[in-house]
Amino acid sequence: MRKHSEMASFLTTLIGSMMEDPAVRDRRCHSHLRAAKANADNLKNEWAQPVKHNGFWRSSASSNGHAVHAKFNRASQGAVDGPAVGASEYDTAIHAINQAAQA
Repeated sequence: MRKHSEMASFLTTLIGSMMEDPAVRDRRCHSHLRAAKANADNLKNEWAQPVKHNGFWRSSASSNGHAVHAKFNRASQGAVDGPAVGASEYDTAIHAINQAAQA
């Protein structure tokens, strides 16, 4: 029969052989952290870039879009421009009734 110390030594050796080397684990962890840091720096650099140029709201495309939205809002509130863009037949009929009542 084996002594207790021999059995403990065997188990310690067995468990130790199944464990990974700490140096390898540290290298893998540091490699992962370096890659994550590089990706984070790259993302922060991309976020720092301006998405739109200064004064973009003064361009004709932006102004035209604003005019369309303003017309839609006025029309949806029952303004005289006509029924809302994309309005249903019900909305068109209600608008016609309101126009007839005002005349």
